[in-house]
Amino acid sequence: MQRDGKEANGKSILAVMGLGAKCGTELVIRAEGEDADRALATLVELVQAGLGEVELAG
Repeated sequence: MQRDGKEANGKSILAVMGLGAKCGTELVIRAEGEDADRALATLVELVQAGLGEVELAG
């Protein structure tokens, strides 16, 4: 995954969270290998779900 020139390995949730992406942030997601399609689909799903973060009501 990439954000503003910073890269993170999608296998590490801590690295992904270290990108500091917030709702509306544009990310570039890239995968290689025989499971690339499945990996991309899973990462996109996780990002769209907010990476498991709970949004607190203001």
